[in-house]
Amino acid sequence: MTSPDALFPVVAMQLSDLDAIMEIEPILFTGDPWPRSMYEHEIVRNELSFYRVIHGQAPAQPPVLAYAGVWMLYDTAHVSTIGTHPAWQRRGLSTWLLLHLIEESLRRGAVEMTLEVRKSNLAAQALYHHFGFEKVGRRRRYYRDTGEDALLMTLTALDADAVRQALTDIRQRSIAHLRRQMGVDD
Repeated sequence: MTSPDALFPVVAMQLSDLDAIMEIEPILFTGDPWPRSMYEHEIVRNELSFYRVIHGQAPAQPPVLAYAGVWMLYDTAHVSTIGTHPAWQRRGLSTWLLLHLIEESLRRGAVEMTLEVRKSNLAAQALYHHFGFEKVGRRRRYYRDTGEDALLMTLTALDADAVRQALTDIRQRSIAHLRRQMGVDD
């Protein structure tokens, strides 16, 4: 049985990943992409952060399928960025990656996770709601490229039994979904 962990391993972002990420970043974050220097700082110098990628495993796949980062601020994990290669969106990789970010944040002592999302990005909001994130506020004119507001979303009580059970359920559904996506039989 091939597991999603084998098909789509979530690994630490390396400097060698940045060329591929720099190709995806301006497509995903039109008008407001992070510069390469910011990623370099985050993965080399920021001891309070961790960044993860899902690499393409086949020659026909892009080198980086999805990537994300988290800043650890005491007992709060803040999702600083998350993105999936446009050709690989809507296949469950963002769910798989966010699940790993939450699990690692728990291991690092987080009791809540926060993030900002564009008010117009309904697909991302649906993903976060799926995990139990709730809208808790708004940052007016947060995005420089359009002046669009950001919604603040928080997932509280990461260490509560109910949240851990929800994560277990999401993991099981995600595994089944990814296996179907890849045509992998038991």
